[in-house]
Amino acid sequence: MMLSLRHGPPPAGRPMHPAQLGEVEQLAQQHGLQIVSVQHHRDAGNRPDITWDVLWLRLPDDGTGALPLLRHIVFKDQKSSTYKLALLRVLIRIADSTAGLVRQEDEDHVDLPLGLVALFWVRAFRQLVAEDLPQHPKGNKHLSFAKGAFHRLADCSPYDLRIGQHFAGVDAESLLAAIRAAVNCIRKMPATYITYPGSSDPVFPTQRKHSVRVRDNLRLDESFLWSFGTLSVPVHLWRAMSRYAPWIEPAILNEWVNVMRGYEQASTPWDKLHERVALVGTGPRHKFGPATGRRRAPGQLRAILRMDGATLEEHLRYRPLLPIRGMAMQRSVEPAAELPDYEPQQRRSASFTARP
Repeated sequence: MMLSLRHGPPPAGRPMHPAQLGEVEQLAQQHGLQIVSVQHHRDAGNRPDITWDVLWLRLPDDGTGALPLLRHIVFKDQKSSTYKLALLRVLIRIADSTAGLVRQEDEDHVDLPLGLVALFWVRAFRQLVAEDLPQHPKGNKHLSFAKGAFHRLADCSPYDLRIGQHFAGVDAESLLAAIRAAVNCIRKMPATYITYPGSSDPVFPTQRKHSVRVRDNLRLDESFLWSFGTLSVPVHLWRAMSRYAPWIEPAILNEWVNVMRGYEQASTPWDKLHERVALVGTGPRHKFGPATGRRRAPGQLRAILRMDGATLEEHLRYRPLLPIRGMAMQRSVEPAAELPDYEPQQRRSASFTARP
């Protein structure tokens, strides 16, 4: 799809409404569209006060059907809570940061330790529930996993809830009870009701093992996480989650915020909700997302693209091109002709340099 945005005073007798590039980018982000190209043009009629932005957008498709299925779950599937979006985000975080714990028993599926999924689930909801940001239309008191043990973890840092960490005493008992409650919630709710379109077959079937005994001493290691059972992910979905995480995760976060705003009685600013949903605590975050136009908050490290050692001017805008595991390669928008330092013939190699 191609869009052209006209900038400048409207002609007499033809009222026009301003449309900014950033607004179109945000709208595309919220609907899962990928921005392929953005070009700035002077007016073909040589009118000095008229300029044009031309955008090319498309619905991403990796050729396996994984991205259309994920897009269906995120944007079209019915949601009675934020559980489905939470499970998708948890799986993407695991695919991007903890894939070493995954086992592939056959050609069609990979198996994840259900305890690991539940651990990431607890971390994903921890801050949202603490600030009473609604995850259910009737309020957070109806969240089946957010009971006493979950709330007793409020004083734990999200960085404590990581693989390899040791817990003892009340903390161990609370964490074990919270993970068990999360496992039960995941199995009964999102893993059951995320189904293929037109079918009742679950996309992410689970298999529960024997109940894990309450104990006052535990370590979040591989054997402990596997002891809760398994959650299976189709191989083509798993590969898409691994390769396209920088594009998929922002789409999930935006839809999560939209669902939360529908549950709210008071109107919390969109930016604040997005910040809370995207809080660090479920693994390394992507600083950029393909086709999203994500804004960097003040103080974040800015990645400046260098070409043959020459830094592009900071006033050039950047758009993503190809998601690479854990990072999205950035491309520059083709600048207007009046930017003198841009030399496309030097575009041979690219590297990233981070600076504040």
